[in-house]
Amino acid sequence: MKKTNSLFIDHYKILKLEFDCSEVEIKRQYRKLAFKLHPDKNGGSTESEEEFKQLVNAYEILSDFNSRLTYDIEYLKYNAVKKQSGVPNSTKFDSESNNQQKKSSSLPYYIIWILIAVITYFILITDKTTTGNSKADKELNDQEQNERPQSGEIDFKK
Repeated sequence: MKKTNSLFIDHYKILKLEFDCSEVEIKRQYRKLAFKLHPDKNGGSTESEEEFKQLVNAYEILSDFNSRLTYDIEYLKYNAVKKQSGVPNSTKFDSESNNQQKKSSSLPYYIIWILIAVITYFILITDKTTTGNSKADKELNDQEQNERPQSGEIDFKK
């Protein structure tokens, strides 16, 4: 893995994945690369050990829903700033193009804030905890329903 000059680390690039990949793809690619890059498999070299540490760190961040959500917001923000920071060939700016650039530079930040608000809204309204296994979720739901008294029933304890 090549080290970058910036402080931002592209975990998708480390795992060799696209931004819109699924959790299953992340897990599959991590296992594939972990098997390939494991230090024991590569004679314990320090370079392979460093690559493996980066791989593990990327997987830990992208496999957890909340940390991936936070990372994705930073990823989008970083890419928006990176696209905007392209300097034209000429170093002289006329005032009209400079003003236009200032007006358009705040647009990605509004989009990011709207994205944060929408995601926060959905997190707040989805209060149910799921296991990710549909059978287990159904059993938990059935247990909750059985523990509650049915309408019209009174729970008498002797």
